[in-house]
Amino acid sequence: MLTDSPLRQTRAALILPHIVDTVFLLSGVAMMLALHQFPFTHPWLTAKLAGLLAYIAFGAIALRLGRTRKVRAVALVLALCVFAYIVGVAHTRNPLGPFMFLPGG
Repeated sequence: MLTDSPLRQTRAALILPHIVDTVFLLSGVAMMLALHQFPFTHPWLTAKLAGLLAYIAFGAIALRLGRTRKVRAVALVLALCVFAYIVGVAHTRNPLGPFMFLPGG
């Protein structure tokens, strides 16, 4: 994306992001149902769901919707940061995720 690679226009590059996002969403729903834990009743799961939606939005901007290379690069970095946050929330089961170890967290 940042180098304007011709691979961006391949069929796989156009379809794979949608498949990955769908798998993330479906695995989240399956986890909710299996554990009987639902958003808005468990704050960490609500934070994880919100993070997932932010990750998908930033990913869409980075891969397709960003008008300039700078916008796409910033969206890519934000998507990676949100992904790290989601992993931290999943690991700690705390809405602060990796930030819970900061003073006052």
